[in-house]
Amino acid sequence: MQGCHVLTIDHLDEIYDNCVICIHAPDAIKILGTQATYDEIRILSAFQFVNSDIYLHHDKTLMPQNPSAWSALNFLGTTQNGVCVTYWLNVLQACRILYAKLL
Repeated sequence: MQGCHVLTIDHLDEIYDNCVICIHAPDAIKILGTQATYDEIRILSAFQFVNSDIYLHHDKTLMPQNPSAWSALNFLGTTQNGVCVTYWLNVLQACRILYAKLL
């Protein structure tokens, strides 16, 4: 049987014509396992990324002093270990509640 089989939380086996896997490429390769085609492995293996330490906070002193300069991605500086940036999740994830707590 062709298609993409998806086992639901209710243990139902649903079949779809196609499947979109929205995860990091190495994880997609693991999920596809031995059924991955040569092209899938070749394409997914071309993606590069690095692991990062991420800290969730609500300290607005880590944002630019002028709130009108705040953007989704704010560069803070560099260290020996790499670059330090802040991601303003309120913008990226539409987190209105977090924004209210921040102010």
